[in-house]
Amino acid sequence: MSFDSNDRRVLRVSASIAAIRAEARELFPKAASYAPVKVVANDLGMTPKNVELIRAGDHEPRWFNVLALAQRCPELRALIARALALETLDPATEALVEQVRKFAAAQMEEGDREQP
Repeated sequence: MSFDSNDRRVLRVSASIAAIRAEARELFPKAASYAPVKVVANDLGMTPKNVELIRAGDHEPRWFNVLALAQRCPELRALIARALALETLDPATEALVEQVRKFAAAQMEEGDREQP
Protein backbone atom coordinates (compact mmCIF):
# COMPACT_ATOMS: atom_id res chain seq x y z
CA MET A 1 0.00 0.00 0.00
CA SER A 2 1.45 3.37 -0.95
CA PHE A 3 0.94 6.70 0.77
CA ASP A 4 -1.30 9.11 -1.13
CA SER A 5 -1.17 12.65 0.24
CA ASN A 6 -4.32 13.50 -1.75
CA ASP A 7 -6.37 10.80 -0.01
CA ARG A 8 -9.40 12.42 1.67
CA ARG A 9 -8.66 10.66 4.97
CA VAL A 10 -5.16 12.16 5.01
CA LEU A 11 -6.52 15.61 4.16
CA ARG A 12 -9.12 15.43 6.97
CA VAL A 13 -6.44 14.49 9.52
CA SER A 14 -4.18 17.23 8.18
CA ALA A 15 -6.99 19.76 8.57
CA SER A 16 -7.56 18.65 12.16
CA ILE A 17 -3.86 18.94 12.97
CA ALA A 18 -3.72 22.39 11.38
CA ALA A 19 -6.73 23.50 13.45
CA ILE A 20 -5.13 22.24 16.65
CA ARG A 21 -1.80 23.94 15.88
CA ALA A 22 -3.40 27.26 14.98
CA GLU A 23 -5.50 27.51 18.13
CA ALA A 24 -3.14 25.77 20.54
CA ARG A 25 -0.23 28.16 20.03
CA GLU A 26 -1.70 30.46 22.67
CA LEU A 27 -2.54 27.55 25.00
CA PHE A 28 0.89 25.89 25.02
CA PRO A 29 2.52 28.53 27.28
CA LYS A 30 -0.34 28.26 29.79
CA ALA A 31 -0.36 24.47 29.66
CA ALA A 32 3.40 24.34 30.31
CA SER A 33 3.08 26.62 33.34
CA TYR A 34 1.35 24.21 35.74
CA ALA A 35 4.52 23.75 37.82
CA PRO A 36 8.13 24.97 38.05
CA VAL A 37 10.22 24.58 34.90
CA LYS A 38 12.23 21.60 36.16
CA VAL A 39 9.09 19.71 37.21
CA VAL A 40 7.42 20.28 33.84
CA ALA A 41 10.62 19.29 32.02
CA ASN A 42 10.84 16.08 34.05
CA ASP A 43 7.15 15.26 33.47
CA LEU A 44 7.42 15.80 29.71
CA GLY A 45 10.88 14.31 29.22
CA MET A 46 12.38 17.47 27.76
CA THR A 47 15.01 19.96 28.80
CA PRO A 48 14.20 22.94 31.02
CA LYS A 49 15.32 25.20 28.17
CA ASN A 50 12.63 23.72 25.90
CA VAL A 51 10.00 24.30 28.58
CA GLU A 52 11.14 27.92 28.89
CA LEU A 53 10.88 28.33 25.11
CA ILE A 54 7.35 26.87 25.13
CA ARG A 55 6.35 29.23 27.94
CA ALA A 56 7.77 32.17 25.98
CA GLY A 57 5.79 31.10 22.88
CA ASP A 58 8.97 30.55 20.86
CA HIS A 59 8.71 26.78 20.62
CA GLU A 60 5.94 24.20 20.09
CA PRO A 61 6.00 20.90 21.96
CA ARG A 62 6.16 17.60 20.12
CA TRP A 63 2.84 15.82 19.65
CA PHE A 64 3.40 13.31 22.43
CA ASN A 65 4.17 16.27 24.72
CA VAL A 66 0.99 18.00 23.53
CA LEU A 67 -0.99 14.98 24.70
CA ALA A 68 0.79 15.02 28.06
CA LEU A 69 0.05 18.73 28.42
CA ALA A 70 -3.59 18.14 27.49
CA GLN A 71 -3.90 15.86 30.51
CA ARG A 72 -3.13 18.87 32.72
CA CYS A 73 -4.80 21.68 30.75
CA PRO A 74 -8.58 21.37 30.27
CA GLU A 75 -8.64 24.06 27.56
CA LEU A 76 -6.05 22.23 25.46
CA ARG A 77 -7.84 18.92 26.00
CA ALA A 78 -11.15 20.50 24.87
CA LEU A 79 -9.48 21.99 21.80
CA ILE A 80 -8.07 18.63 20.74
CA ALA A 81 -11.43 16.93 21.30
CA ARG A 82 -13.24 19.58 19.24
CA ALA A 83 -10.75 19.39 16.39
CA LEU A 84 -10.91 15.62 16.18
CA ALA A 85 -14.70 15.67 16.26
CA LEU A 86 -14.67 17.81 13.10
CA GLU A 87 -13.78 14.76 11.08
CA THR A 88 -16.92 13.39 9.43
CA LEU A 89 -17.59 10.53 7.10
CA ASP A 90 -18.21 11.19 3.44
CA PRO A 91 -21.91 10.89 2.35
CA ALA A 92 -21.50 7.47 0.71
CA THR A 93 -19.93 6.01 3.86
CA GLU A 94 -22.57 7.63 6.09
CA ALA A 95 -25.31 6.06 3.92
CA LEU A 96 -23.64 2.65 4.19
CA VAL A 97 -23.32 2.96 7.97
CA GLU A 98 -27.00 3.88 8.21
CA GLN A 99 -27.95 0.82 6.12
CA VAL A 100 -25.89 -1.42 8.41
CA ARG A 101 -27.60 0.08 11.48
CA LYS A 102 -31.06 -0.53 9.98
CA PHE A 103 -30.14 -4.09 9.00
CA ALA A 104 -28.77 -4.83 12.48
CA ALA A 105 -31.89 -3.37 14.13
CA ALA A 106 -34.13 -5.47 11.87
CA GLN A 107 -32.15 -8.64 12.62
CA MET A 108 -32.39 -8.08 16.35
CA GLU A 109 -36.14 -7.52 16.12
CA GLU A 110 -36.63 -10.71 14.07
CA GLY A 111 -34.44 -12.68 16.45
CA ASP A 112 -36.40 -11.44 19.43
CA ARG A 113 -39.69 -12.60 17.84
CA GLU A 114 -38.37 -16.11 17.06
CA GLN A 115 -37.38 -16.96 20.61
CA PRO A 116 -40.13 -18.32 22.92
